[in-house]
Amino acid sequence: MEFTPTEHQKIQEINTLIDELKNWKKAIKQQQTDFEKERENFRQQIQENQRVLNETIAQHKSESQSLRRALEKQQKMFSQQQKEFSEERKKQNEKLNKILEDLQDAKEKYEEIQSSRADDLAAIAAAEKRYNELQEEFERQKSESCSIL
Repeated sequence: MEFTPTEHQKIQEINTLIDELKNWKKAIKQQQTDFEKERENFRQQIQENQRVLNETIAQHKSESQSLRRALEKQQKMFSQQQKEFSEERKKQNEKLNKILEDLQDAKEKYEEIQSSRADDLAAIAAAEKRYNELQEEFERQKSESCSIL
């Protein structure tokens, strides 16, 4: 019988493999450490981006609410101005109608006095004067009403 070794032991090869495994283990640990650092950096970036997003959303919400309140205020002011304008126009129309009635009355009196040919020139002059005053008042009110309308 020949003597042949039944086990092949290459101690140098085993030591090389062990060194390689140690190097691989070291590289894996370094990669894990680098990965954890990157992960932490990304987590911090995500948190910062989320904070900025939340601030932006809050700012937009605040601006939106401010604009809504400003719009509501303008709508109320516009409604109030329309109401005041309508009331003022109604008052001016009432004044114009009253002046027209007074003018018509003065005109009728004038025509009555003139048609009867009364000798009372003072009454005719007073009626003419009143007629002219009312006519001027009418024109003045008319021009003021036109400027309002």
